[in-house]
Amino acid sequence: MTEDRNYGDGVELVDDFRRKLNSYLGAVRSGAVRRMAKEAGIRTVDRIEIVLFSATEPPSAVFEMMNVANSSLERESISVRWESLRSNDIGTEAYERAIVSEAAALLAPGWKVLVIWVSLAGNDGDGGIQVERADGVVENVELSNTLRGLLIEHKRATYDVIAGAWLSGRIESAASGPHRAGFSRNVLPDWVPMPSATDIRQELVDYPRATDRIPAWMREQIG
Repeated sequence: MTEDRNYGDGVELVDDFRRKLNSYLGAVRSGAVRRMAKEAGIRTVDRIEIVLFSATEPPSAVFEMMNVANSSLERESISVRWESLRSNDIGTEAYERAIVSEAAALLAPGWKVLVIWVSLAGNDGDGGIQVERADGVVENVELSNTLRGLLIEHKRATYDVIAGAWLSGRIESAASGPHRAGFSRNVLPDWVPMPSATDIRQELVDYPRATDRIPAWMREQIG
């Protein structure tokens, strides 16, 4: 569950976090969370994390609650932590986990492996989700607007002033395992059309890179 809310000086956050933490623990202990995971195609749940996301650091009272909770919940394989929502603090791994979670939410229960692929140069982009179900059937699913937005945020977050930004990539995840990601700053998938000269120029405006890091095919396209 997520919500966009201003807690002011943080006093209200302490009480709200206490209530929600108790509610989430109740959902875990009742088996509701594991049932939801099973319906989403996740076969095994070895550990459950309860994460508080916020743009500002919570009051010390919240961290004290987390410490107490972690000490008492370790035997139940439950942990509680805080994660910053400030763009400069969000790591690549966090973006990729969010991308996989959003993709999984688009799928019907019973999926085995999903592959998210994307290409994006300037304003020209394409992408999709290829999913293998437990029965071996392979399906293709369109990206949601939220998923497209997360991929763009990932591109911005991983931009390098010398090497530029990625032009294509893929993230693969099994229902019961960690994800694997690979992005290229130089290559596009064979099956996508060549971006126009306008889009390539826009890419280099949005994400400048060193001259010697511009691929030959981009140079040829823009003349």
